[in-house]
This record gives sequence, structure tokens and C-alpha cells, in this order.
Amino acid sequence: MKKNSNIYIAISFFILIIFVFLNFNLVNAKENINKIEIKGTTVEEKNEYFEMNLNIPIINGIKNKDKEKNLNEEFKSKSLDFANGVKTMAEEDFKESKKQGYEVKIYEAVVNFNVQYIGEDYISLLVDSYSYTGGAHGITLRQSYNIDKNTGDIITLKNIFKDGYDYKKIIDEMITKEINKDKDNYFPEDFKGIKDNQEFFINNEGLVIYFQLYEIAPYVTGFPEFKVSFKDIKDEMKLNIK
Repeated sequence: MKKNSNIYIAISFFILIIFVFLNFNLVNAKENINKIEIKGTTVEEKNEYFEMNLNIPIINGIKNKDKEKNLNEEFKSKSLDFANGVKTMAEEDFKESKKQGYEVKIYEAVVNFNVQYIGEDYISLLVDSYSYTGGAHGITLRQSYNIDKNTGDIITLKNIFKDGYDYKKIIDEMITKEINKDKDNYFPEDFKGIKDNQEFFINNEGLVIYFQLYEIAPYVTGFPEFKVSFKDIKDEMKLNIK
């Protein structure tokens, strides 16, 4: 009897070990599936009239590999097209400066990215493209990418909210209220409401609506940002962003 009892205990223990092992591997497999890696690849160039320093994002971990490839190709092509455009202007200005005997201006093209959010189903990052072409200061263009980790699709504000919810009206009222609190730092008359393709990014607290330099405020204000907290819109959200 004692021998049978020992065998039963041994078998039960063995089954328990297998269960724990399988469960551990399932958890690890799920974590690996959901794991996103975003790193940068650097492209540099420098001569007597042009400097280029590009830190281009590369995403790895999106389930739809075709969409992942397309996104990474877009990051690369847009960055290089931007830099080559600045380089072309630099070459033309350099030739003219040499011809006229002017001081040579060094043009710059810089690209950087900043990961704002990595959640269970979505990621959000900003890509900044800075150019200097000899003026009082350079200018930066900012582009946001809010991406579904499963499909690789870019999500818009409209995608986030339930059908029938007038998110534009709510956000417009919120932005107008914030601008009116500090009119000296904005161009109040230039804000006409958010666009269908309004630029925004996601962080851990909520959505951040932003505008380009000079779009609704002077340069010194930087990129105007208006925060929409998850707690204020959670009942109207269609997507599970957390």
C-alpha cells in the first residue's frame, strides 16, 4: 500500500512539473509574440557644405511581416528623401557662393525618432526631421506613427473612438479652451479645428494632439501639444489602448 502511495505521489509530482513547464513556455511564447523591438540605424555624411546625421527607426515584432517591411521601408525612404532634398539645396547654394565669393553656409539634415508608447496592442513613435539652410534657425517637421502591433496598420483618431461619437467637437472645444487661457503664446485665429488626418501620438496617460511649428503658434512655443486623458474618454473608445 505504501509502495502504491509513493508511486501515486511521484506520478502526481511529475504531472505537476510538466504542467508548470508547459504553462511557463506558453507565457514566454505569448510574451515573445507581443514583444516589439525598435532600434535605429545611422546614416551619416559630411563635407564642406553639408552635414547629414540620420537615426532611422527599424521596427521588429509586428505580426504582419509585410506591413512591418513596408513601414521600415517608409521610414528609410522618407528620411533619405528629406536629407537628399536638403543636400541638393546645399550643393546649389555652395556653387553659387563660390561663384559670387560669398561665405559658404553649411546645411544640415538631421532625423531622430522617439518612442512614446508600447502597449499590449499598439505602439506610438515620433520621427523628427530637422533642416538648417542658413537662416536664423533651423526648422523641424514632426510625423507620428500610431501602429497596430498585430496588423501593422496606422491608426487614426477616428479609428480610436466609437461610431457616432463626435470626437472632433469635444477635442476642438478642449483645444480652444486651452488656447484662450494663453492667447499670447498662440495664434488663436489660426486654429480652425482638428483635421480628419489630425496628427497625434499616444503615451501612457492618453492621446496627445499636436501641431507643427508655426501652424497655430509662434516658433518659440515649439510644437503645441494638447493632452486628452484616457480617463476622460475611456467610455467612448472603441480600441483597447491602455
